[in-house]
Amino acid sequence: MEKITVTIEIKGYEFEIDVYADITCGGSPSYGSDEPEWIDVDFKSIYNSKRKVSDRLYNKIVEECGDYIEEKFIETYC
Repeated sequence: MEKITVTIEIKGYEFEIDVYADITCGGSPSYGSDEPEWIDVDFKSIYNSKRKVSDRLYNKIVEECGDYIEEKFIETYC
């Protein structure tokens, strides 16, 4: 399981969150592959200020910021 810390904005409020996920990376010409770089992110948990966020906030974060968070995982781990 991997972790990143990102700052997101939801409904005008900024949050710094820690996102934990299982990731799988593939592709990338730098490794001699013909396929484009890709990532599969399976979000496991999200924390804000050392507390796990509620299920409702978790779903909202994934819905509104999931693509952005995936990009940050690519930048960090792939």
